[in-house]
Amino acid sequence: MFIQRLSDIPEGVLSQFGTFIIHNLTTSNDIEKIKNVLEKSGAIMGLLPYLNEREAIISSVNIPLILPIKIHEPRVKPDSHVPM
Repeated sequence: MFIQRLSDIPEGVLSQFGTFIIHNLTTSNDIEKIKNVLEKSGAIMGLLPYLNEREAIISSVNIPLILPIKIHEPRVKPDSHVPM
């Protein structure tokens, strides 16, 4: 199984992303990494502690706003079982 954390992605790669969906940042490394990459990080960082379960923030170079969103459960749940 491969688990990817934000802090595992090189900053040079992150700086090429135009859109971020930010949720559930719990480690200080992940929080610092996103703060260093985002131009609007001050406003976003202020919102992060107030995100509830299934909430996220969309930040994009193409959208001049910071958009908080609510993530709904899918009607058809994916089968995440991976055979070994």
